[in-house]
Amino acid sequence: MALAKIKILTLVFLASSLSFVSSDTEKIVKTTHGPVRGESIMLSTEKVLIRYLGIPFARAKRFEAPQSPTSWTVPLNATSFGYSCWQGISIMVESNATMSEDCLTVNVFIPETGSRLLPVMVFIYGGGFSFGSSAYRIYNGQYLATEGEVVVVTFNYRLGVLGFLSTGTKDLPGNYGLLDQVKALQWVQENIERFGGDPKKVTIFGQSAGAASVALHMLSPLSHGLYHKVILENLPINLLLRGEFNQVGISAIIGVTQNEGAFFVMPIKGNKRWVYNQTEKVPDAIIFEYTDWTNKTNPLVVRKQYIDVITDSSFKAPAILSAKAFVDKKIKTYFYSFDYYHSSHFPSWAGVFHSADLPFVFGSYFDHYNSSVTLAEQGVKIIFAKTVMTMWSNFAKNETPADPKTWPEYTLENQEYISLKPSSSVEKDLLPEKMAFWNSLVPLLTKPEPSDTPVKPTVMPCREKFYEGTKPGLIAAVVVLAILVVVLIAFVCRLKGQLKAEKTASVPSEYETSKLIHSSRCV
Repeated sequence: MALAKIKILTLVFLASSLSFVSSDTEKIVKTTHGPVRGESIMLSTEKVLIRYLGIPFARAKRFEAPQSPTSWTVPLNATSFGYSCWQGISIMVESNATMSEDCLTVNVFIPETGSRLLPVMVFIYGGGFSFGSSAYRIYNGQYLATEGEVVVVTFNYRLGVLGFLSTGTKDLPGNYGLLDQVKALQWVQENIERFGGDPKKVTIFGQSAGAASVALHMLSPLSHGLYHKVILENLPINLLLRGEFNQVGISAIIGVTQNEGAFFVMPIKGNKRWVYNQTEKVPDAIIFEYTDWTNKTNPLVVRKQYIDVITDSSFKAPAILSAKAFVDKKIKTYFYSFDYYHSSHFPSWAGVFHSADLPFVFGSYFDHYNSSVTLAEQGVKIIFAKTVMTMWSNFAKNETPADPKTWPEYTLENQEYISLKPSSSVEKDLLPEKMAFWNSLVPLLTKPEPSDTPVKPTVMPCREKFYEGTKPGLIAAVVVLAILVVVLIAFVCRLKGQLKAEKTASVPSEYETSKLIHSSRCV
């Protein structure tokens, strides 16, 4: 007991120490576009890391596919992250990041382990394709690299309008952000061996929108041969059921957190629009399935039910369907549910929310000491983070995250998965009733009638309010709008009369006159 306590205290002490840079150990690597100078640093775990930050992997004009970057000859100082891609400042996790359209850079984290080639793990960040950056501290690959003895790669891709705007035509086809990702994966294949990575052992992994990106790469012929294993964390949508995977022989990890939906409930007071944008039968079925009829008016209970609906419908059910689709396609698959509740800046009712697994995948707690928790709890977090990083890196090395007794392969017969927490356990058949509801019953309810009559969507009742307001305020707005309309009509009619009365050579064109006549009805 005393020895275990000393071990925990030692880990906490190391985690609270600062990493430092060894100034006389600069590392220069010649990439396909020019030499880059990295640096060697000692981490708080007393392990040595070599890192290269902000290496350009592409350049791109606005609304165009990425191209190879301009080559350089003088060693590029790759010791700081590049610019983040443009995004809304109000939704950025770390709003102090500097943004630019010249943002397509890659970062490489390498453990100091010798001359052998190491497996490569390429991470794609999430953020709804609207925000995110490889410079975020939570995505720092230094501890995953050194604890797992793998080469970790992170990179930026274009977001929002600049990354995904499309008119559906050849002039503006869209998906530039995904093309950026393909370009980054190509850069890895061309360059990673120069950094000590094995281009034949590349695992791509992502969280949320990053997991959706991984799924899209599994379907896209552009990504064929650029990766060999996949990890999909918090996959928000089902993209994989109807598509053909672009290569065989891959392995996969799919996972969810216990309380995914809480993350999406916290910013809002309530939004029923998505429920009503369904066929008539679905809202009633959801209410029947999730209502606690013995306590249906308790707001805390209702909030929990709302979280469960989002979690099950948008994350767990699609993840289970995807896992089954993988197995059906002969893809070796492992499934996890991240069930470890740990203190955070989110409210306690949020539980194990969406993205709660990220600090353990990247070992963020090694450099983060929270004075509000005990040393023992901090030590548990650090040890658990080491376990998770070992599992992820084991998968990248040999397609198996742990021994079969600790984490068995997911099969259609057993449907076994691991409940990830400090005392992990093997469970079977995740929420079978809820999964059957979303994956079997709801599709039946939304299936068109045999008569081919279009399914009638429900309409949001007028009494539902999406914005805070009062009836007097709404009435005043309507009155003001009506007055403006009357004034506008009067103005147009007067202008029309003046045009008729004018006897000058400056006569309006036929188009302009027609436009004026048809813009209003004067009575």
